[in-house]
Amino acid sequence: MAEKSAMVVREICPEEWIGLCRIKDTQVVIRMAATSTSTVICTLAHGKRIMVEQAIRGGKGKIWGRISNPVAGWVLLADQQNGYKAVSKANVPSPVQEHAAHRTSRSETPKTLSGALRSMASGQSYGSRDSAGSGASASKGSAVPRETSKD
Repeated sequence: MAEKSAMVVREICPEEWIGLCRIKDTQVVIRMAATSTSTVICTLAHGKRIMVEQAIRGGKGKIWGRISNPVAGWVLLADQQNGYKAVSKANVPSPVQEHAAHRTSRSETPKTLSGALRSMASGQSYGSRDSAGSGASASKGSAVPRETSKD
């Protein structure tokens, strides 16, 4: 019997779940204790990030995780008997990293400080038409629009 449990440990090790995870299933139930009969705290939807603080092996091949965020409770992480996995490790950037990646991936980001200043001085977004409507783009190295007299 010890050999069987050792083989199960190699298949899914509870410690693999510790850390930031993301819900894969449509929704998961967060419970007060690591049993399927304990009181339900709430449900969390697909894609939600959770912080797994502890993972334990329950009865009948179930892996339970104690989470601290976004709520405190227990979630069924996986069931080894049928291959079910409710969550996966979240190898995703933090919200700050996502924002930075979005900002740097934009194709119209000014390459130089002078390009950014030209964009700001014209009061328009980078790469848009200049104030004369000539269609010149700041990304093509157009000159800074000159102010016209306001007579």
